[in-house]
Amino acid sequence: MNSESDEYEDFAEIYDVFYGTLRDDIDFYCGLAEKYGDPVLELGCGTGRISIPLARRGYRVVGLDASKSMLEIFKKKLEKEPNEVRKRIEIIHADMRDFSLDKKFPLIIIPFSSIVHLTSLNDSLKAFTNAYNHLIKGGVFAFDVFIPKYEYITKRRRIEFYTRDTDEGKRLILWERAEYDLTNQLIHVDRLVEIVHPDNESKRYFWKTTLRWYTKSELELLLKLAGFNNIKVYGDFNLGEYRYEKGKMVFIAMK
Repeated sequence: MNSESDEYEDFAEIYDVFYGTLRDDIDFYCGLAEKYGDPVLELGCGTGRISIPLARRGYRVVGLDASKSMLEIFKKKLEKEPNEVRKRIEIIHADMRDFSLDKKFPLIIIPFSSIVHLTSLNDSLKAFTNAYNHLIKGGVFAFDVFIPKYEYITKRRRIEFYTRDTDEGKRLILWERAEYDLTNQLIHVDRLVEIVHPDNESKRYFWKTTLRWYTKSELELLLKLAGFNNIKVYGDFNLGEYRYEKGKMVFIAMK
């Protein structure tokens, strides 16, 4: 992960087409804000998929992301919101590993597996330590991350192809290849997306990135090294029991 580059530059424009309709985590993070208070610091806020609903429900939010292109989309979306929503949100361009703000928060979140973009344990420790340092005493750090499917890892490759039709009459064609580096615990992803408009005009987008998969034990240890002691791990957003088969880890750590 290079703080000087923007790996979403070619994908930000269509990011919300794929992920903007996800809703299963919104109530969870809003529930944490209700319980622990605001302002909420969202690291890896992207296009505001979580930050905007938080602000709509009355919570103050600081959204931070290293991608300028994603934040530009966030700002455009925010322009369409009522003034009372806009004034609750502050947007900051920064890297979650080394940002420094002049305030502390009762709640810091990293939704939607965004930590997998931190491709080394040292990077993750920096981000977790930074989160710890920006929490008030008794504050909470929460994030979710996918559990790697060992059937993909052992095969070392995953290829997906599918199409999707949007409400605007567009057709999305996606091709994705993921190569699994077992030695370094990395996933090298190449994605091609073609959007075909109703008049048959089309445009292609390319996205190349590298992700890291994490285990429960790794993340627990990193949190402890960052200073957290009260750490809980769940298997879903309803705080159900953690199990590998569920495919998700939800962490809640208190300072």
